Amino acid sequence: MNDDPLASRFDETAYLHANPDVRLAVGPNGFRSGRHHWDAHGRAEGRPLATLHPPLSRREKLLGAGGITPSTMTGLRLAP
Repeated sequence: MNDDPLASRFDETAYLHANPDVRLAVGPNGFRSGRHHWDAHGRAEGRPLATLHPPLSRREKLLGAGGITPSTMTGLRLAP
């Protein structure tokens, strides 16, 4: 029986997003998966299992993630 609570909750996509170097190392000549890397090295290295915040959408990147919305931009003047 596997006593590792991560065994059933490991999120491959989240781990690879949080560790882009691992994402590049997964493939025919490297690791079989993100989980393979986590088991072999990631846990001992203290790698994050996921990022603290999900990736920003294109809209959030353009407007900023600080709550700027078109409705809060009323009367906004841009400098020349």
